[in-house]
Amino acid sequence: MRPYRALPRIDGMAQRTVLVVLFDGVQSLDVTGPVEVFAGDEHARAVQLLTEYDPQPPYDAGSPRKAPAHLVEEFRVKSRFILT
Repeated sequence: MRPYRALPRIDGMAQRTVLVVLFDGVQSLDVTGPVEVFAGDEHARAVQLLTEYDPQPPYDAGSPRKAPAHLVEEFRVKSRFILT
């Protein structure tokens, strides 16, 4: 996560600063992390409710640590990418 701050814009007496947080890939689906950091638990829960973000993957094999060993080894041999 890398935050980027916009340059402050001055309109008369008012000054506004904007914070933009960018994510890539599947991380972009779960925005509750930054909301919790910046606005608290209650706002994070509200965002999760409003976006109906309720991941329930049918298989828990999203990393080599969780996937069955035989499957990890099969793809380690077949793939040009190294799974750790």
